[in-house]
Formats: sequence, structure tokens, C-alpha cells
Amino acid sequence: YVGFSKDHMQAFKLLVGSIQIDNHMDKALFSVTFSPKVTEMPKTSKKSQKNVTKPLPFIDFRVIAIAGVDGGGGTLHYEYVALRILEAEIFQDRSSVTTLIALA
Repeated sequence: YVGFSKDHMQAFKLLVGSIQIDNHMDKALFSVTFSPKVTEMPKTSKKSQKNVTKPLPFIDFRVIAIAGVDGGGGTLHYEYVALRILEAEIFQDRSSVTTLIALA
């Protein structure tokens, strides 16, 4: 998402819902090598008034900038810059690590 407004404000938002790396090596103990830890935030639905869980994005990067704060020049003033990466889980076994090192 990239947004623009009349006062030369620019907004950029990058959301990555989930990332997963699978382990396809023979006889691997873990089928998934890397995945985000399941983190959910409670959210109230207005229609049903019941608590509904909405998963948080794994990576959330946002920037808000204002162009031309120096009187029309090309300078950008960054009002807001935020990067959030949620907790992840890494699963490895000795044979998979040994195989990866041998491939390098």
C-alpha cells in the first residue's frame, strides 16, 4: 500500500502475513525449518459482538514521509518509521545442518 495526500504526505505500508521454509531432506526430523510463532490478537466483531481472533502479520513495515518541507525542495522528512517482526521458530537437526554445510 502506498498513499498520497494533498499536503505532500506519503505513506508506505508493507505487511507479510506469513513465511515458512520447509525441510525436504531425506529422513529429516522436522518437516518445517522456519516458521513464525502463532501469535493472535483478540478483535471484537461488531456484527456478532463475540471475540474473534485475527492473526498478526509476521512482518509489518510502515513509513510516513512529508515531501518538500524545505519550501519546495526535494527533501523528505520522515514523520514515522516502524518495523515489527514477530517471534519465529527454527527447527533443525544435526543431519540437516551437516547436509547444508556439505552443499556449500
